[in-house]
Amino acid sequence: MDEKKHIRTMPISAVMPLGPIPYKPCNIEGQCAREVGRSHHDLTNEQNTKLRYINILSFTFFVSILLSPYLGYARGRDIVDADQFIFTNIFQKLASCDAHKRRSSESEWVQFEEYILLTGKRSTNFITKFHTLKDDDSIVCCRYWQLIPAQGCSYKCTYCFCQLTPSFRYHPEWLRGMVYTNLDKMIREVQKWMATQAPTTLVVGALQDGLLFENAFQKHTGKPLTHWIIPEFAEQDDHELLFLSKSVEIQHALELQPTDKVIFTWSINSVEAAGRYEIGVPSPLARIEAAQRMKKAGHRIRIRLDPMIPYDGWQEGYAEIIDRLNELQPEMVTVGALRAHSSKALRTCARKNGRDISVFDFLTTEKDPSGFKDRIPYEQQLEMFRFALDRLDDIIIPALCKEDRQLWDDLGLKFRGCACIQNLQDQLFLEAPEVVRSLADDTQNTATSLPNSGCGGCAKTME
Repeated sequence: MDEKKHIRTMPISAVMPLGPIPYKPCNIEGQCAREVGRSHHDLTNEQNTKLRYINILSFTFFVSILLSPYLGYARGRDIVDADQFIFTNIFQKLASCDAHKRRSSESEWVQFEEYILLTGKRSTNFITKFHTLKDDDSIVCCRYWQLIPAQGCSYKCTYCFCQLTPSFRYHPEWLRGMVYTNLDKMIREVQKWMATQAPTTLVVGALQDGLLFENAFQKHTGKPLTHWIIPEFAEQDDHELLFLSKSVEIQHALELQPTDKVIFTWSINSVEAAGRYEIGVPSPLARIEAAQRMKKAGHRIRIRLDPMIPYDGWQEGYAEIIDRLNELQPEMVTVGALRAHSSKALRTCARKNGRDISVFDFLTTEKDPSGFKDRIPYEQQLEMFRFALDRLDDIIIPALCKEDRQLWDDLGLKFRGCACIQNLQDQLFLEAPEVVRSLADDTQNTATSLPNSGCGGCAKTME
């Protein structure tokens, strides 16, 4: 008997997203019908009924996966459901959150499109360790701890690296924001982490904006994210918590008593760069104003001047913003420049997401010496970093983040810590690769002399 007659295509009800697959009906013992000398027509009514049930279940399963963002079923690792903030193609102000509007000048607010906010239950760990780098990389980084209470961001920064993250590439609706609602699980994990880890820092805002979703957390969990986490750190003496944000949603944080165990960090750019490449984000001046209010209330403040972009006239734009930072006097300023794991891939993702791709024209296809990321031309990066470091007030501790050792050497900087660790006695530093520890060998004794619990940066030793 011709073997081909015994191989059928799976019925349309059980077709997988990858397309039809060969299908051979089996008897109750799991043997192929052909192997026992029978075709599928020879199967009993009971066995054929079971096959129909299997087809129906397969169809239901795959349809549920395809429609999960709309039906609320599990898709991937997390259970997701659509929130009621659904206003397709409607432009209006969000009454509850200025963070969703972009300030184009001191007096004018530009209305911004509302979006679909997703909520979900995180099934994997809330706390993870940054692990992208290899031990033999020459990138100076202490492999920090990060907390993930949400994913994505409703802002539309053209250069955002999250666009390359697989979960956001295949689920672009997640990129606009998804908050996790099972925060009881998160708090238990934080408490366990604090009890088992040597004193160090936990970062909120690596894969999402640290403050943007305050109102969403209040609506879906009963209180803002800051009210969930900050009290846990305020009641202990070992660990520190760092929020990283572009948002000006500080009203909930201001309701809490300041503690030296919590740090608020804002990512800032020049007004010109932000106006073109940071769509929907409060202006840099508005962010500095929010930082000033928090500092006045007694909270610890840091700044990331990142990513610096070498547009025409960048010196004037960054000089203005650095002068504002000197007035603010944060305890640390971390300097960074435009970069991407793959400028070509990120350009493609940004185009698909409807974002301005001209920013990627500044990047070269040559990676830094370690091969970590595509960068702006090296000499141009040196020029911009020297410009920023020279203009910063000496009382402010300058820092770099995930930069190649060669850049540190060419700038004449010595490592004395960073935003993600407490000091040079931090276990993360002690376990850091040799490229990090050797850069700080001659400054070990100065670790505890830095302000606010010894949190450090880079000693400015320009040659």
